[in-house]
Amino acid sequence: ITAPAMLVSAKHEMLYPPAPAFVADIRVKDNELVKTGETLAVLKSPALEQELALARMERDKLQAQYRSERTSPALIGRTAVLESQARQAQEKLDGLERRAEALSIKAPFDGRVRDLLPYLH
Repeated sequence: ITAPAMLVSAKHEMLYPPAPAFVADIRVKDNELVKTGETLAVLKSPALEQELALARMERDKLQAQYRSERTSPALIGRTAVLESQARQAQEKLDGLERRAEALSIKAPFDGRVRDLLPYLH
């Protein structure tokens, strides 16, 4: 007895970027075996990179102001405000850095890369 059959993978996942970005580097080839967490591609977002640069400058400015004014008794009230603003700037920067890290597309499970578009290389 014979019967037609089709072999399909048990796991399949389409991968999409978490934000508008362009492909900066493809680190795998079609049909390559990959492990969970392995970086498949690195994306770049010029808009996010600009936001990161601005957030770093703002944080650095606030931290410098805080350091220079914290020893002045006349500016005690302002020091608490600067400290709070510097902390908020750092939290914003941390969030942006997490978004930037998410631009590295990683393998969600062990498997084989399939249907990688040839023009991405």
